[in-house]
Amino acid sequence: MFDLQQLVAGPHTTAPATLVDSTDTELLDTIRTLAATRRHLDITEAATLAELHTRGTCDRLFGMTTQAWVAYETATPAAHTKSRCNTGLKLRTHFETVQQAVLEGTISFEHAAVICRAANPRIINDFAAIQDQMINMAQGTVFNRWKQQINALANLIDQDGGHNPNDDLNTNQLYLNTNFDGTTQLNATFTGGIAETLIQTIDRVADELFRQYANDNNYLIPPAPIPPRATLRALAFIEICRRANASETYAEANNTNGEPCSDSSVTSSSEESSEANPHSNGPTTGTGGLRKSRLYSRPTRPEITLVINAAEPHRVYTPRGLELTDSYIQALCCDTDLYPIVVNSLGVPLNMGRKIRSANTHQRRALALRDGSCVFPGCEAHPTNTDAHHINQWTKDLGETNVETMALFCRHHHGIIHRTGWNIRINRNGHITITTPTGQQLPGQQHHQIKPNPPDTT
Repeated sequence: MFDLQQLVAGPHTTAPATLVDSTDTELLDTIRTLAATRRHLDITEAATLAELHTRGTCDRLFGMTTQAWVAYETATPAAHTKSRCNTGLKLRTHFETVQQAVLEGTISFEHAAVICRAANPRIINDFAAIQDQMINMAQGTVFNRWKQQINALANLIDQDGGHNPNDDLNTNQLYLNTNFDGTTQLNATFTGGIAETLIQTIDRVADELFRQYANDNNYLIPPAPIPPRATLRALAFIEICRRANASETYAEANNTNGEPCSDSSVTSSSEESSEANPHSNGPTTGTGGLRKSRLYSRPTRPEITLVINAAEPHRVYTPRGLELTDSYIQALCCDTDLYPIVVNSLGVPLNMGRKIRSANTHQRRALALRDGSCVFPGCEAHPTNTDAHHINQWTKDLGETNVETMALFCRHHHGIIHRTGWNIRINRNGHITITTPTGQQLPGQQHHQIKPNPPDTT
């Protein structure tokens, strides 16, 4: 099957201590060699585990399951071994093309594991029939983005599928644990639209805090360090709680009849109310002549931002491209503010003005729709964590703030492309090409996926 001795000999040819004397090219070649070796080892291990399981060897000789025996012998987690065994079983029976693609380096073993996990018994034959398509989908696409696409494809094929956690309210759970040292740990699970509301709200407030820290540094000498993103999110969570407590959402003091307070309430004296509003009616409640008035209002900021394509109005996506189908989203869509963005036949937003230096809200929205992520290949940054970069620099090149000449970059990659020797080019279809100081050309990505450049449009 495989030459195991040849496979295991490779990683031991270079001692870690000698790596400090290696050139950059040698280190890069080592990683490539190790990756190729690992792919063969992964496939060999999965196939061996599958064969042991099929024969029942470990049960017959040791009275143990395959994963239990491997965990005992190799000090590895049994769950890890079980997952690899299941992958090996499906590769040998249904996904030989996927297995060969791993050996050839077209995809990784992790890609094969995603396909095998998604292929439940109801759809495994249908999945096996589209192996080539799933392999092609992985080319030039960030792994997590591709994984979402495969899981969405599995849900689409599995129309008689089992339980959908997005429709189960009880899958949303939050636990608070106070430790002996006074710290509190928060462990939570959220699904579907509820999860998206949480992500967008926390990230929006975290961005506000980031800008606040950055603005403070305009006046502080020396400037204070800006907290890392994880800290900003934690502070944003507390800020959201503080704002909720300060908003007086519930009129608890006057709720004497046990009715749920689902909207905002205020109290005022009946005499003052009569003078201010001679047309007021309704009984007074409480003591001291206080009357409770209910105010119905909508929040001033959106609870969640969604993307709906006019060509597919029945499908709802997050700005990251994840399709949402749970009932929570259906409720949100009953009361929405719509912001139309006009695009051409290739999905490129039209020009929205060039009279300002920084991209405005509408231009940011248009860039998020077009790019969907940081355009640097392989980056997984969300559009809300990116900067709108001027391809032609505002000061140096007298560049214009134009959607057609801007692109989204995360803060890290934004700094990289401003280094000496880096160059970026954008064509009329919004496709990015990045040139490194060594002359290597990197095709940019859109929505975490590298797409081929349409011909005759540059």
